[in-house]
Amino acid sequence: KKGRYEFQTIKPAPYPENRFAAHIHMTVTTASAREDWIDSILFAGDALISARERETAGRRGGFNPIVRLEKGANGIWRARRDIQLAKI
Repeated sequence: KKGRYEFQTIKPAPYPENRFAAHIHMTVTTASAREDWIDSILFAGDALISARERETAGRRGGFNPIVRLEKGANGIWRARRDIQLAKI
């Protein structure tokens, strides 16, 4: 109702040939809208993030998709990734 979401996962590794940064693909589907593709989540400090990815970061979804992981008091790494869906 408030537009919040959360999911738990492991931090992915880059592709085996080390050509692409570690990332998570995201799509959002609502009851009243089509499926909407959102920039992949990338992780700050990953040397494999391309210059193009850095340049275009945040053009889809309104916010920077490169997140910084922070370790909480409980030892769990967390990141925040805001998104903004297009108005239909």
